[in-house]
Amino acid sequence: MPKVLHAIDTGGPGGAENLFVQLVESLTAKGYDAVTSVPYEGWLHGKLREKRVPVHVIPSKGGFSLGYLRALLALIRAERVELIHSHLLGSNVYCSLAGRIARIPVIGVFHGLPDISGQNSIAWLKRRILLMRHNTIVSVSDNLVDPLCGWGIPRDRVSVIRNGIDIARYVPGSAPHIRREFGVGEGETLIGAVGNIRKAKRYEWLIDAAALAVLRQPNLRFVIAGQGSPEALTALRDEVARRGLSERMRFLGFYPSSPDLLRAFDIFVSSSVTEGLPLSFLEAMACGIPVAATTNGGSEEVLQGGTCGRLAGDVEGLATALVELSLDPAERARLGALGRERAVRDFDWNATVDSYAALYARLIQRSRKHAHR
Repeated sequence: MPKVLHAIDTGGPGGAENLFVQLVESLTAKGYDAVTSVPYEGWLHGKLREKRVPVHVIPSKGGFSLGYLRALLALIRAERVELIHSHLLGSNVYCSLAGRIARIPVIGVFHGLPDISGQNSIAWLKRRILLMRHNTIVSVSDNLVDPLCGWGIPRDRVSVIRNGIDIARYVPGSAPHIRREFGVGEGETLIGAVGNIRKAKRYEWLIDAAALAVLRQPNLRFVIAGQGSPEALTALRDEVARRGLSERMRFLGFYPSSPDLLRAFDIFVSSSVTEGLPLSFLEAMACGIPVAATTNGGSEEVLQGGTCGRLAGDVEGLATALVELSLDPAERARLGALGRERAVRDFDWNATVDSYAALYARLIQRSRKHAHR
């Protein structure tokens, strides 16, 4: 079996880290042996160990680290790696260098705008490293291609392999036990958000929208499932209390994503300022839950410009969408059905895995051919 090194410079939990685990597992089943590199013993490390995947901890904090590069090269040589599959800018750059030195192909995956939002003094050098001819650059969504090109990556160097989800697992249903756990009463509308507490999620916008919405529709309840720093959570809870929403909005902290969590929602909401291709949207849609989201590139792509969900350009628009959906069960059902149809048709996990497997086969075959010249 060809050996593949999977590398990432975060430890999760999060969308990229979940995708990382799923890709390792699924591509191993396709006949590609896996070894992994993570920066510390956190959530991701534990998930890989649970699945009995070989995992190596190589710390990667700070600026350029020659030690990190050396450790990657040592792992590549010890494991006889034939292909590197990396995620996020830091790992993509380091792995590109390691692949160049080891003379093996590299797939570098970009998941969203945060990776390329800064133009620091060595951005040009990072781009040059990423554009080495043995590299394949992958965007997880169509909407990320233009920003990558604007950052300096030629369009013909970017391949799009969309994120996908397990359609067989995320199916419509109900979860009354979860609603009871959250204290949702009869006749109340539960609006849920899923995503770690970080700047790009703009949860302060959701708080503002909730405050406006409950003035018009008082039976709304909100839950936010996501991990965050104590400081960030305290700031959001203080704002919720200031707006008089403490009885209506609950922060769950880290809450394992599951179909049942999503099935408990009447409406899935996102107030993000930027998204690549949000897996949580797809999972909610596959469960038949209507999505209301702020416009941010990824939302428009997934919801087809608002065809199978509600899009809002500002806080007031998001509040209006939440109120209107809460008052119209038929519209929720219609959008839920359209969303599931979209998820099943265009975001099946098997298509994602097949695309990566085909890319693996092509790159490894080409690399072996060149090695025998």
